[in-house]
Amino acid sequence: MMRFFTLIVTACLASSAFAAETPTITEAYSCTLNPGQTMADFDKAAAAWQADMDEIPGGDQYFAAVLTPLRANVPFDLLWLGSSANLNNWAKNTAVYNESAEGRAAQRRFDKVAMCGSGLWYAETLHEGLAPAEVGSTSVVEAYQCSLREGKTLANVSAANASWLGVIKAESVASPAVAKFDGYMFTPFLANVDYDVAYLVVHEDLAGFGAMNTSLVTSAGNAGVAAGFDDTFRCTGGLWNGKLLRQPAMQE
Repeated sequence: MMRFFTLIVTACLASSAFAAETPTITEAYSCTLNPGQTMADFDKAAAAWQADMDEIPGGDQYFAAVLTPLRANVPFDLLWLGSSANLNNWAKNTAVYNESAEGRAAQRRFDKVAMCGSGLWYAETLHEGLAPAEVGSTSVVEAYQCSLREGKTLANVSAANASWLGVIKAESVASPAVAKFDGYMFTPFLANVDYDVAYLVVHEDLAGFGAMNTSLVTSAGNAGVAAGFDDTFRCTGGLWNGKLLRQPAMQE
């Protein structure tokens, strides 16, 4: 589902010889369906949006996925994640989208179906253990929102992440299932939220979610990983169904 992020990072590094750029930018829309509207209506609007994006300059540079709650206590119906290579890429292509007839038509269809709040985030790839996915493929996603404990900083978060990934690497020798996920961290750029860090852990399906977490929880290193995260921040989380809507052209 999320193999896109690796290619976006590669593109940023390739352009860094000419100008410094931000990390990957992700726009997150938390959406509530309007009265009388259903996910089927949203899916129709998203399908029409796909066709519109094919006609808009820069539309082939955009990643999009939709998450819907599987086991998540949230006050909205779906989460749209859309990513661009960097802030300049997002700003340029968003301006073109907003000014195009196709973009305005797509927005009217979405506005009819749902009301959304949005924010911008920096995205960082932490781990990639899944094969690249195709547009339309589904996944199961763990999503966490975490608030730093007093005195803790993003440096402590990086250390906790390193401990977690170190255990994953060590355990994967005997238990390959523990490494079969894609993991991403998000920090706010312009987002009105009451937490500091968000994580997405992407699995192929529920069986993959169960196998990966069973391998981790029963590992010798899990207690240390859990203690490190607990010492760094407080988190809430949930389980979501994911669907990949769009990949940049170089992934097709």
